[in-house]
Amino acid sequence: MKIPACLTALILVATFSGHTALADAPQSPLKAPPKPEWQLRRESLDHTINGWRQNDPEAITQFDQILTMMEKRPLDRTPMETLDVMGTYYVPNDGIQKCLTVIVTNLVLGWYDALRFGSSSGRAEIIDNEQFFLRALVLGGQDVTDKSIKFLTDHPDQVAQLVAQGIKQADGLRETQSYDRRWPSGYGLERILCASGDADKCQPQSLPKDQWDAAWAESKQAVTDYFEPKPATAKSR
Repeated sequence: MKIPACLTALILVATFSGHTALADAPQSPLKAPPKPEWQLRRESLDHTINGWRQNDPEAITQFDQILTMMEKRPLDRTPMETLDVMGTYYVPNDGIQKCLTVIVTNLVLGWYDALRFGSSSGRAEIIDNEQFFLRALVLGGQDVTDKSIKFLTDHPDQVAQLVAQGIKQADGLRETQSYDRRWPSGYGLERILCASGDADKCQPQSLPKDQWDAAWAESKQAVTDYFEPKPATAKSR
């Protein structure tokens, strides 16, 4: 049986609680550097989504305004924020088939950003803690995840077409500056080192510009491989 590459990772994620909330973070005597605007905006989005899920009237109004603005200006938010909204609202309501092209576009842009401006520890945090590649498939709950995986498994040819469309869209948006392309620098050990007083380590070292083309190709290939059906393999002995 052929399964999407993402299914292997999904099997390892029995439950998903989203990224660590500020209230749940361990207390530290270190003074963390100021959070960038996109992180503050994302925390506000978290608060709105939580209220929306609890049928809070004010949050429902706020979330509706966010959806309207994102539909008018889809690149005003970072790929991580967009995946938050895709996984929370659009995939549960419209299904993975209608959403996959947009998801792929944001995955390509986002991973390209991570390769250029994130550190190795930051990229690990983006994948492991944030479940970046899985995010839009799991935020809607187990039933949504199961339906998404079934579509990805049962329709490999259609999935390949949708992935190709998403990559083509990303190609046209590669140079966009409508959102903070350095958002991945908000992850990783560098923020801890900065808080400890090591100012030289506050920002990850950016990838040299002459390597950006290779990073773009790597990002597109990573997303393609992620959704490409793979033959099931025997368990290691």
